[in-house]
Amino acid sequence: TATNSTGSTVATNAGISFTTSATTGTYYYVSPSGVDAVGRGSAGSPFKTLAYAAKQVPAGQNNTIYLNAGTYTETEGTLLPLGVNIEGAGESNVTVTASGNLPTPGVDQSSSDFKLWHDGSLIQLVSPIYSGSNPRYGSPQEMIAAQDGNQSISGFTLDGNNSTVKAGLWVLNRNNVTVHHVNFRNFKQTGAVFTRGDMWWYEPLPEGKWMKNLKVYNCTFTNSGSDDGQQEGCLIIGGIAGAEIYNINITDDNGEGI
Repeated sequence: TATNSTGSTVATNAGISFTTSATTGTYYYVSPSGVDAVGRGSAGSPFKTLAYAAKQVPAGQNNTIYLNAGTYTETEGTLLPLGVNIEGAGESNVTVTASGNLPTPGVDQSSSDFKLWHDGSLIQLVSPIYSGSNPRYGSPQEMIAAQDGNQSISGFTLDGNNSTVKAGLWVLNRNNVTVHHVNFRNFKQTGAVFTRGDMWWYEPLPEGKWMKNLKVYNCTFTNSGSDDGQQEGCLIIGGIAGAEIYNINITDDNGEGI
């Protein structure tokens, strides 16, 4: 029964009809011919790079960065906020790449642990992992629960420029992430990583600290695995509970598949 502000009945169950839906966000546009400047992002005045657009789009509102057809040569990694989607004009129409290794300020790329870190990836969906003195590694008790990303990535190609770029996509400690119709090719280490972060191998992951609700489908990986003694796969997953992964096509002449 529905009542008005004074408590009078205005409808019973048979007379109530309503629908609910997710919040419809705003589209922000990017084009190779655009300009990276504050106040842009409309269809008529798009941004130029994905990384810059990701800094301007408000988080947590189901907003979408739309990549118009063309090639985007990024000069820094894209840090994608919670609740922001990326949608491209199609795998054969949009390519996101870099001219070589992406800068990682304050990070030692020569470290033996660099392969475990998201730094150097083209697109990064990163949430905090540990609450202790080392934000990258700690005890299970210091693990921070995954944040709800509530976001999707689709419709473009990520290119590692002849294996000079570390990785294409790195999703770290985020729930509710969907990736589909993305082509990963020619990365130095791996095409895509989905993990809750570096963990103790000798102790079980505590309940409530898994990454959840991952969906990856209709994606292609080409020569994006590596064999440097640990054999990173084209697709890496770890610390995940509840995932749908299907229609994955992998071709690699050096590293592992999944």
